[in-house]
Amino acid sequence: MNRKVAIIVALSLLLNFSAFFLDVIYFHRFVGITPYKSDCGIFIERAKTILEGKLLYRDVPTYTPPLINYLMAIPVAISPTCYSLEIFFSFFNLLSSLLIYYTIKKFNEKLAFYSAILYTIHPLTYVTSIGVQDEPITVFFILLSLYFLMDRKRDAAAISIGFGIWVKIFPGLLLPILLFKDESNKERLKHIGIVSIISAAISLPFLIFAFNDFMKFLIFYTIGYGKVIGISPWHSIYYLYGSPLLKYVTLAILIIGLFLVYIWIWKKNYDAWKSALLVLLIFFIFYRKIHGNYFLYIFSLLSPFYFINQKIRWKYLLLTILVFLSQWLSFQESIPYLYASIIVALIVIAILSLIFLDVSSSSFDEK
Repeated sequence: MNRKVAIIVALSLLLNFSAFFLDVIYFHRFVGITPYKSDCGIFIERAKTILEGKLLYRDVPTYTPPLINYLMAIPVAISPTCYSLEIFFSFFNLLSSLLIYYTIKKFNEKLAFYSAILYTIHPLTYVTSIGVQDEPITVFFILLSLYFLMDRKRDAAAISIGFGIWVKIFPGLLLPILLFKDESNKERLKHIGIVSIISAAISLPFLIFAFNDFMKFLIFYTIGYGKVIGISPWHSIYYLYGSPLLKYVTLAILIIGLFLVYIWIWKKNYDAWKSALLVLLIFFIFYRKIHGNYFLYIFSLLSPFYFINQKIRWKYLLLTILVFLSQWLSFQESIPYLYASIIVALIVIAILSLIFLDVSSSSFDEK
């Protein structure tokens, strides 16, 4: 282990376990109480369903892909408590910091080290884990896929994306980027086949034995199902006016936006990391079901650009503040708070749009 890796590991362990200790002695008493919402009980219930040999979706309400629940069954099998999940998520924080370092190291070791440190010390990184939210696992699969893509190990990237989709859908946004990087149609068909086989193997049991309940999570991630909490202005506007048409309009705009950004990065031939960040930025601008913790995906990929382009720095810091503010506002139930959340969310979208322009004009080669 070299000195830089040792520092990343030590700092990650220090921050994550300090946050864990503070949670144990103080913050955990607020779990499940507004505004300190937690899905801990839901995660444990689903994990216990798996450990008892029962079926997700059919035997327990489930609105997430299956693999993330099977992963969380590991710590729950050891100890069915929120604390075991917090430690589990903190471990993925460490892995993600290391992936940032090893991926960017191929281009610039100094930039890789600073980027990994920035992600490690970002408050959302450890707040998400002690808040018992599963985004650290999703970040890991996004970064793992990018590690393979940047290293030109495209078969491994296809496998990572294939499994990542069934962890939490979002790594699937990297699939078109993989296909752009493929060198022939034969290779593209092979990678589509890999992702399809993995998807069929994972989803088939649920499609056979719990079809209707299984399809609910797909609806949940596209147009929403039941009460969907989010910090997107499109969500808040829908909550205020309740037009069912708005769900489909925002979905259509999202699809068009993604299509255009994919065409853009294909024509520009951007590297996989930059392409993934640009796609996620567009996704966050138009997607209705955005949670504050989802911004961990953005901050993980934005970390090198904080050092590459000085114009991004104040936007990065302001975005951090507004994400926490938006998350707090999203849990308030009075109408004035809802209007305030729309204003803040629109500012977030403006910042994301400016960051999109900044990232478009930046690359790893500049540092």
